[in-house]
Amino acid sequence: MTIMGYPQYEVVSGKIFFKGEDITHAPIDARARMGIGMSYQRPPTINGLKTRQIVNLCAAGEIDRAIEESDKDVM
Repeated sequence: MTIMGYPQYEVVSGKIFFKGEDITHAPIDARARMGIGMSYQRPPTINGLKTRQIVNLCAAGEIDRAIEESDKDVM
C-alpha cells in the first residue's frame, strides 16, 4: 500500500523508485497511470468476466468499457 501511495502509509526514510523515477511523493492517480496497481486476493466480480479478463482489461485501460458492456447484457 505504501508503494501504491495510500495516504495512511508514510515513507519515513528512503525513497520509492519505479523505472528509474522517484515516485515517493507522487499521488495515487499518477502511480496508477504509470502502471502501478494492486490486487486483492478476492477481487470484486463482474458478471460474465473471469478474473484474468478483468486483470487484462485493467492493464489495457479498458475496464470502463467492459463494465458498460456487461451492464447492457444484464438489462
